[in-house]
Amino acid sequence: MLGPLRLHDCRRTISVGGPKQRTLLSLLLVRVNTMVSVDEMVDELWGVRVPDSAIHNIRLYIANLRRLLARVGATSIVNLRGSGYQLVAEPGRLDIEVFRRDVADARRAVADAEWDVALALFERGVGLWRGRALADVPVSAALSAWCAGADDERLGATEDLVGALIMAGFPDRAASRAGDVIAADPLRERAHALLMRARYQVGDVAGALAAFDAARRHMVRQLGVEPGDDLRRLQQAVLSREPVPAGPVRAVGRRWLAVHFDRPNGLLPLEVLPGPTVPPAHR
Repeated sequence: MLGPLRLHDCRRTISVGGPKQRTLLSLLLVRVNTMVSVDEMVDELWGVRVPDSAIHNIRLYIANLRRLLARVGATSIVNLRGSGYQLVAEPGRLDIEVFRRDVADARRAVADAEWDVALALFERGVGLWRGRALADVPVSAALSAWCAGADDERLGATEDLVGALIMAGFPDRAASRAGDVIAADPLRERAHALLMRARYQVGDVAGALAAFDAARRHMVRQLGVEPGDDLRRLQQAVLSREPVPAGPVRAVGRRWLAVHFDRPNGLLPLEVLPGPTVPPAHR
């Protein structure tokens, strides 16, 4: 699920089948151990252009998926339940579950200042990703929303990894990882702030200020807004050679999301609390 959809046994990868069969399996996977109604399946597979054969096709796809799961020796099964179907699977069988478990454990390690443990868990969890969630699956409303949320979890976990790298004394690795997040989503102020900290930690004042300038360009060009107060305060701290916040998880920053609510510019700021203050390495 963390990339193109794949079904594995212990030796090989099994083809999931055609586009609609991949969509149906994905819908069952994101709702694992929960009933998905036939109506929801129809909406996701065909939208408003529903063929007369829709119910028959769903039954065919379900039969094919059952055979596929049997081929890989999976203990997971697809059951008819009420007005829909349910994919039953043991906890930890899905890569998204393993990712979330590793990230949760890593965040607990961060809270205990166990940096080696935290870094290993963050790296393992983030390393499970092979691209965007369900990258080769045709998606409609329900799956599209799930994929967006999962991709945001990946970027958030990577930001947490960056913060932990900074606190553990690996600013160069932190800068590289922050750059990866910014390349994927240049509107994440937290990633820009972490990049500024990483560069400032090694005494690269020019690099930290260049990171702020890049963040501002993205905000102004794409959204028509200036960076938030926290990012501007960080810029002023760098200009004044002052200590800057460097919390590993609660980094300073804001992520602007384009939403369709009645708000100025259609933008909703999500605020993140500042972390503890530590001086840069060169001071």
